[in-house]
Amino acid sequence: TMNDPTRAFRALAKAVVFQQLNGAAASTIFARVAKLVGAETDATKLTPESISLADVTRMRACGLSNRKLEYLKGLSFAFSGSQNENGHYLRAKLSDEILSSNDDETTRRELLNLKGIGAWTVDMFFMFHMHRADVLPVGDFGVQKGMMLAYSLSTLPNPEQMINIAKKWGQTRTLGSFYMWHVADAEKEKKKSVLKGKKG
Repeated sequence: TMNDPTRAFRALAKAVVFQQLNGAAASTIFARVAKLVGAETDATKLTPESISLADVTRMRACGLSNRKLEYLKGLSFAFSGSQNENGHYLRAKLSDEILSSNDDETTRRELLNLKGIGAWTVDMFFMFHMHRADVLPVGDFGVQKGMMLAYSLSTLPNPEQMINIAKKWGQTRTLGSFYMWHVADAEKEKKKSVLKGKKG
């Protein structure tokens, strides 16, 4: 939206922090980064500029790996373009406006060109930020696990199998993916209660 022009940047920054971490650990790190840039109570202060200017050592102290730090700095550069390279001013390549006016294929291509942004991150962006109805994140373990359980497969499905299974879902693959997450979570909870029962 026009009154919050950095929503896309925040969604992608959050996705980068959450890569390959469990939710609780990632939430803690993201909250520390937000606090560092003064966005603890006002999310809109987490901007490309505030990340660009943030002290590297203090960002690392939030729990960010060197690699994720590099990705966040690169992401902020793509959205702000305010840094100089060889003395030239570089215009921002990306913005909420640009991303929302592009077609999905162009947006996907633009995002995949960024260092640290892979297919899973783009899928999450399309599901949670762009609210697209037909996204199947084939690289997501929870969706794979859910499919394995819901469709009684003996192993986790590969991307091709997942695409075939999801054909039955029509153009509502995002909803189907949410359901697969639910199936995987329910199984996890069931196992937990069985273990508790055994201890008792």
